Amino acid sequence: MRPVVKEDFPVSLARYNPTTAQISRSDFLYGVSKQMLDFLKILPFMRGEGQDRSKYSKRFYEYITSQSELAEIFLDSCGAKENRAWFFLRELVAAIRCLGKVCYVLRYLELRISSYEIVDQETLEFQVITANVREIFDRMLQKAFAQFDTEARELNIEIPKQGVRSDDFPYFRSPGRLYADMWIETSSKEDEAIIKIATSYLEIAEEYNELGFCRIFTIPQLLEMVPEHVNEERLRIFEAQVHNLQSVYDTYIQYTRMEANDPRLIKLRSYVSMALHLLEIATVLVHFHERHELHSRHLEIYRKLQIITGTYQILDVMGNYALFYCTKFLQKGKQLSEETVMDYAQITSKRIPVPIYRGFHVRPSTYVAKIARHYGTEVEMHLEDDIYDASCVFDLFRANEKINMEKRRLIAKKLLSAQHITPTTKSAMPHVIKRELKYLIDEKLIVVHQEILPEDQVIPPLEKEHLLAEDVRSVINEIITRLLALGKIDIIMPISVTFIGDKRPLSDIEILAEHGYGEDAKGNNVPLPEEISYLYK
Repeated sequence: MRPVVKEDFPVSLARYNPTTAQISRSDFLYGVSKQMLDFLKILPFMRGEGQDRSKYSKRFYEYITSQSELAEIFLDSCGAKENRAWFFLRELVAAIRCLGKVCYVLRYLELRISSYEIVDQETLEFQVITANVREIFDRMLQKAFAQFDTEARELNIEIPKQGVRSDDFPYFRSPGRLYADMWIETSSKEDEAIIKIATSYLEIAEEYNELGFCRIFTIPQLLEMVPEHVNEERLRIFEAQVHNLQSVYDTYIQYTRMEANDPRLIKLRSYVSMALHLLEIATVLVHFHERHELHSRHLEIYRKLQIITGTYQILDVMGNYALFYCTKFLQKGKQLSEETVMDYAQITSKRIPVPIYRGFHVRPSTYVAKIARHYGTEVEMHLEDDIYDASCVFDLFRANEKINMEKRRLIAKKLLSAQHITPTTKSAMPHVIKRELKYLIDEKLIVVHQEILPEDQVIPPLEKEHLLAEDVRSVINEIITRLLALGKIDIIMPISVTFIGDKRPLSDIEILAEHGYGEDAKGNNVPLPEEISYLYK
């Protein structure tokens, strides 16, 4: 029966066709009680059976989460966020929604961890810690519902006498497991998917490490990190990346014979799943902290919430449980990913030209090394008999020594065949040097990048006044070596190297080379194509 409340007060409702009509308080409260009935049914349960936290199943947490979400949407449509009397009730619903979501994932992890293929001592310890964290959040839920019960009564919201029962939310128990007979035959797509997953895993793990949650932080330290260093937006990006990783695995790898024959793949899927669920928890908690704790506009409301959630306990669990253990599981999966990439890589080779401007100097070497590290596979660069690690910038620098030596040999041969170089005097050498530099430039063997100053062309000490043709060539070669080292000139010589490794990084290195390694012939920056835009990170 509709409750009769004599007091009237104006309440403006959002309608499809807004009017200025007023409704009575009793009509408003009746509408609230009816629309929130399924949520309000939780209150009698929490006062009775719900005192026993062992009755909280995954189904119960899911019910709390879905009903609190609907209740929050409904209260917002009624303008509860803009009303002093109703604002705290709305905040309590938001808190219950957050706690329900987290408890559901915690319970899932607690039950599922033993079925993953990654059980070790540290994982078992994580299972115990997860259970302890869930108990903390269960107590928070009890406090939140108790406070909501009090607040609802003060607002004269009708609470049903008969609520939900624990029998409505039985524990999930599988009666057994069906025989697996749906194996899918392996194709080349699975090979490519495995490489993509393992490579992306390595990239995500490296980016995630920048958060720095490889250790436990104090509350003051966490307060300094949120939201400047860690925030909802950043965690949602990581969550989406890991979720995409899991989706690709489930689409192409799960239930294939390849998965059945390689136990590392199932383990890798387990680490991805663990990281995803922990990021889900962290994202929900950082959202609650930023929205309801950090930027709370009402100090009194915030203090009331603290009675339920504790002083920065939400932040503590976010950082020192969810993000800390996410780091651990991602790192555990790194070695598996590295092994997988190497075992499933499709090795090939490509002949690729050396950068025109000064060979493998800082920019080209950095880009090539980034590509190799991006895919996590071994990539070698071969230059004649020498082999260089393409993922190491300094090793690529080393290749420049040989490249420049080949360039100098080219100039020496050209000068040796130049019939116009004849014996001369020491005093005439400055003029001869200018002449020969112009000759090499005209022959398109040398390009000038910076102005050549007189001091750059100072000839080395000579013991004799009259120089033979071979002496002249020797001095010119020495001047060219100096200008090359100073970066004033470069020798134009088409030199190619051979890259050997997985076809994906080699394909990206080829694209990089086609775009001048990110620079023009004078060393100026040029934009990279979309395919390799990840190099800007």
